[in-house]
Amino acid sequence: MTATAPTTLRLGAPTKATPIAGLLAADGYKLDHRRAYGPGVTKVLINWTNRSGKLLPGSTHAVHFGLQAFLQNYLVEMWAPFFEADEDVVAGEYERVLLNYLGPNDIGSDHLRALHRLGYLPLLVKGLPEGSLAPFGVPTVLVENTHPDFFWLPNYIETALSASIWHPSTSATISTMYRELMESWAEKTGGDPAAIDFQAHDFSMRGQTSIQSGAASGAGHLLSFLGTDSIPSIDFIDRYYPGDNGWVAASVPATEHSVMCLRGQEGELETFSRLLDLYPAGIVSAVADGYDFFAVITEILPTLKSKILARDGKLVIRPDSGDPVDIMTGTYVVTDDNRAEYEAKKAAGTLTVEELGPVRSSCSFTSNVSNRSSASTASMRARGPATRVEFQSISEPTAQAWSSGQSNCGVCLNSR
Repeated sequence: MTATAPTTLRLGAPTKATPIAGLLAADGYKLDHRRAYGPGVTKVLINWTNRSGKLLPGSTHAVHFGLQAFLQNYLVEMWAPFFEADEDVVAGEYERVLLNYLGPNDIGSDHLRALHRLGYLPLLVKGLPEGSLAPFGVPTVLVENTHPDFFWLPNYIETALSASIWHPSTSATISTMYRELMESWAEKTGGDPAAIDFQAHDFSMRGQTSIQSGAASGAGHLLSFLGTDSIPSIDFIDRYYPGDNGWVAASVPATEHSVMCLRGQEGELETFSRLLDLYPAGIVSAVADGYDFFAVITEILPTLKSKILARDGKLVIRPDSGDPVDIMTGTYVVTDDNRAEYEAKKAAGTLTVEELGPVRSSCSFTSNVSNRSSASTASMRARGPATRVEFQSISEPTAQAWSSGQSNCGVCLNSR
């Protein structure tokens, strides 16, 4: 094998999405359902229903969240280029993509030309107010076409609807359960309820599938908490849920291992001292397990005691990596040298707290309380001149009626 010289990739000008990006945001099997439905179909009604909480033990409800962002981001912004472009351009691009994807086919583009001439997406979307806790099995969204020629649209956009709202809704549901759990234990232990806003801080962005998914998921988390380091979630809320939302998110100055380990273990004392000088007031959070967490606790911080106490604010010492209980309590190691003594003390019931090891508690909870705040949407019409997507906010009793009526089916058809 001969070695080849490394190549340098130089990125060019910003790329631009195809004008049919909205059309392509669908499962491939939906492309020809317009013909598969058969003759006589004029209306299709679909619903979005959180079916169960079997993968989230203890849950009974789902938080409905993310619909308004979907309406604006997908139905308005992603489809706008389709209506702005020339009809022949979008039809030709659609036919080119389908030919490369399916090979020779009879799907055609006449239905897209008709939609382009219409000038908007003829869809009516109904949904519960965002932030609502909906029982599993109760629909939270209905979508139907408002023009008989475009009965194929509701289920065509179903893929994008699902991909857009399941994640923020799930994150909002989990965060609501966390909030409920913390409120329960704060009441039992005399904890400060006001502190709960910051006791489930969101550091999840780095583990998300994309920046966009991190923004949407983090926004769902902010329905129940204020603490977050997922900054894109702030823009997500400002952009798709504009208005007076109050205090939405907050964080504090904090370090990471790259800061605390930069000068080596010998330089930890200097690093902590410099941080105290850099942030003389307010909360500052410092990673403390870069080398030896307990050495920081028992040696470095006592050295800086007077400087810490002189600050006008709180110094947070953060054990950052590994099993939280083990990091906080340490591990008592039984070896051949101390085994006999350990067993004797165990039999006599005289083990110390350290020797007993960490004690883990279990608890149960229900999910039937409201969020800290609801996303701001009571009724809206998605913005944008090229799309007429109507949205209606409905009440939970109405949604309960959906679950027992004809609209509970996946597709409901009205034939001539």
